[in-house]
Amino acid sequence: MDLSAGDGPEAGGQKSDAFQDNRLDCTEENEQLRSQIEDLRAKNRTLQEKLDNFTERMGKAMDIQIGSSGLLSEDLKNPCRESELKNRYNKLRQNDWAEFLGKLKKSRSHNEQQQKESSDLKKDAQKVFKCTLKEAESNMQELIKKLKELLHLDVKHSSNTKTLQHFDLAIQQIQMAILHKEQIPEDLIDQKLPDLKPLVLEAYKIGCLMALHNPPILLDWANQKGTFPECIHDLKAAGQNMTTPTAVDSKEARPDGHTPNATNSKDAAPDGNTPNATNPNVNLKP
Repeated sequence: MDLSAGDGPEAGGQKSDAFQDNRLDCTEENEQLRSQIEDLRAKNRTLQEKLDNFTERMGKAMDIQIGSSGLLSEDLKNPCRESELKNRYNKLRQNDWAEFLGKLKKSRSHNEQQQKESSDLKKDAQKVFKCTLKEAESNMQELIKKLKELLHLDVKHSSNTKTLQHFDLAIQQIQMAILHKEQIPEDLIDQKLPDLKPLVLEAYKIGCLMALHNPPILLDWANQKGTFPECIHDLKAAGQNMTTPTAVDSKEARPDGHTPNATNSKDAAPDGNTPNATNPNVNLKP
C-alpha cells in the first residue's frame, strides 16, 4: 500500500515537534502571566496599605475637627465606645442617683432629726461623686502624661505612626482593664454611706473610661448644674470652659478631709501617697 507523504514517520515527527513547541510557548506565557499577576497583587497590597493609612489619618483629623469619635461609625462591639460611655454616665446621674436618694429619704423620714441626717448625707454623697469623677479624670490624665513621657511621644509632631498606633492600643487595653476592675481607691469610700459604694465604683470607672477615650469625653465643671455636670467633647471648648481636675479649689475636700487634687503633693491620701496614676490604690489590673 502506498503511504502519502503526510502519513509517514517524518510527518509524525513534525507534529510532535510542533506540539512540543506549542507547549513550551504556553509554559512561557503562563510564567509571564503568573509574574504579572504577582506584580499586580503586590501593587494592590501597596495601594491598600496607602488607602488604610489615609483613611485612618483622615478619620483622626475629622475626629479632632468635629470633636467626636464618630457615633455613626463606632464599633458596636466595643464596650468603651462613646455612645455606651455616655449612656452609662446618664444612667448613673439620672436613674441610679435618683434611686439612691429615694432609699436614703425613705430610711430617714420618721422625724425631723432623721430628715436632717438625710439632707446631710445627701450633701456628703454629692461631694463623694464630685471628688470621684474629678479624681478619675485627673488620674487618667496623669497616666497618659507619664506614658507619653516614657515613650518620648509628641502626638502633634510625631512622624512615627507605628508608635502612635501602639500607644492607642495600649490605652484601649488599659480601658478594658479598668472596665473589669472591681475596686476603687479606698480614700473615695465614705463609711457613713455603704450603699453608695457600687455607685462610686461605677462613677470612678466611667470617669476613667471617658478620660481615656480618644478624643476624651470631658465633664463641664465650669457650667455644672446639679450633682453631675454635662459631658463636653470639643477639645478647644474644653480648654476654654472646663475647670480641670488639677485646678480644684483646696476647699473642696472629700468627706474624709482630703482634697481631690491629684497632682498636688500636699493633697496626700491617708497612706501618704498622692492620688495620681502611680498610686498603688489605683491598680489598673483587672
